[in-house]
Amino acid sequence: MRNKENIVKKACRVLGWTQKELSEKIKSSKSSVDRWATGEVPEDKEFLLSILIENEKLKKENFAIKTAWNTLNHYASKEGVSIPHTL
Repeated sequence: MRNKENIVKKACRVLGWTQKELSEKIKSSKSSVDRWATGEVPEDKEFLLSILIENEKLKKENFAIKTAWNTLNHYASKEGVSIPHTL
């Protein structure tokens, strides 16, 4: 069975931030964030970090969808096909 990744380390990895940057963004001391990275994370901070991680995933998915939509429209317009904006 695989150990669950620490939410602080996961947030830093997903967001591309250092623990210092994370501490600044969430308005917590660097020493607190360092402590959470090796131990228990307070419930409210764990919730906040999970929201930040999910938000980053949604931004990436949104970018991929926009890119696919733009590509589809580009090739459709070359063929003279109009694609409705609502599917």
